[in-house]
Amino acid sequence: MRNQIALQHPKSLFLLSTSNEEKTEDSISEMGERLAKEVKKFVIEFCPGASLGKLSFVGFSLGGLIARAAFP
Repeated sequence: MRNQIALQHPKSLFLLSTSNEEKTEDSISEMGERLAKEVKKFVIEFCPGASLGKLSFVGFSLGGLIARAAFP
């Protein structure tokens, strides 16, 4: 899916999250917190200042719930 989005939006950056790999037995809120930290670190590193224009999440099944849990 990343490749298809990249074709349509070649200037986009992509984070393929790994923060919850091997930790899928934890609660959704814990996984959401880890995802939030990973996204924050990515944004700070690759989008300095006010260069971030838009942030989108693509999640499948449980990944969608984890992404929603990362928002708070």
